[in-house]
Amino acid sequence: MKRALRLRPVRYIVWGQALFAAMMAVCLVKRPAADAVEGGLSYYGVHVDTAVPFVAGVAGCAFLTAVATLWIESRAPWVPRLRAAILTVLVLMVGIPATPYSIDIVMDWLHIGISVVLFAGALAVGGWIALLVRTLAALVLVAVQALSGLIAGAAQVGLVGLMIPSQIVFQFAFAALVVAAIATAHHAQPRPSDSKEVRT
Repeated sequence: MKRALRLRPVRYIVWGQALFAAMMAVCLVKRPAADAVEGGLSYYGVHVDTAVPFVAGVAGCAFLTAVATLWIESRAPWVPRLRAAILTVLVLMVGIPATPYSIDIVMDWLHIGISVVLFAGALAVGGWIALLVRTLAALVLVAVQALSGLIAGAAQVGLVGLMIPSQIVFQFAFAALVVAAIATAHHAQPRPSDSKEVRT
């Protein structure tokens, strides 16, 4: 039973990432334009034929990750802060499809602002998770986050044309860090021998 409770959040995260990847694949098939690779995943949110799968992928991934976050079973003192941090990132994530940049200049700047805060926030949360987990794999994942974020920034100003690959790598690296945090939270729970309950 305890093992099932531990694995349930991870399953939700995996399903969320699978849904995200599947919906983005649908978008790529429907509109395999070079402009999409350079413009980023948000490019699919401003076209009628790809808006539905784009919104479904982002919103579905955010929802399933939120469910996973709420299912974390641990008494570790930092878990409530972890939940709040992850949920904040997810709210920002939903803000991406909620601000289609093609409407007007105001929405465009709002979309860019949310995107910048999303990347910075997810990187900060990822770094915090790495400090909690304290493994080489977590440090590597944060480095991957930082590198893919830099590439996405370079793509935003037209220096490289790798916006979509960098965004997808960033997304998966963050998800892997959340999984690592869940595993650490489970192991941080008090052992049965530490319980103050008196057996009768």
